[in-house]
Amino acid sequence: MKVSNNYRLIGTFRNVLVLLILSVSAVAQTFTGSVNRSQVGLNEQIQLTYTINANGTSFKTPSLTEFSVLSGPNQSTSMQFVNGSMSQSISFSFILQPKKEGTFKIEPATIESGGKIILSNMVSVTVVKGSGQNAQGGGQNQDDKTNISTKNIFIRVSVDKNSVYQGRSNCSYLQTVYKCSSS
Repeated sequence: MKVSNNYRLIGTFRNVLVLLILSVSAVAQTFTGSVNRSQVGLNEQIQLTYTINANGTSFKTPSLTEFSVLSGPNQSTSMQFVNGSMSQSISFSFILQPKKEGTFKIEPATIESGGKIILSNMVSVTVVKGSGQNAQGGGQNQDDKTNISTKNIFIRVSVDKNSVYQGRSNCSYLQTVYKCSSS
């Protein structure tokens, strides 16, 4: 009798373990595409970002023929541990400049995750003459804009310790500083 009870207990434990593994792996993987601005001026730049909330490989970029790719794909990875549980995301970003005016639909990108090919959403961008912010009505007047040049912007670096020793951490802080005219 003891042997059969042990087998039942092991079988129950195995079933619970399988259900637990399946429920953890069944967490929905999302793969989203986004732009920092949906309306942009002809000579302005936008950032296109694709993010997956799981591990992914074989990222494939959609056709970007209506844009000049100034930078990318740039990859960043984020891992967080909160209360013993881990979450991960991978982002692929591009800096784009439109080649002409119009409304453009950027087709979905693809990535492989967990043995499946996942498609992102389609991203829409409207390109207008001049500044995209002014065309939306939420921008500032030309007179109110601050001109930033190398004469009024610099980067300040500071450290938290004056001397460095092997095996001891040292933090560096970068601060971007710029002067604004107050008229």
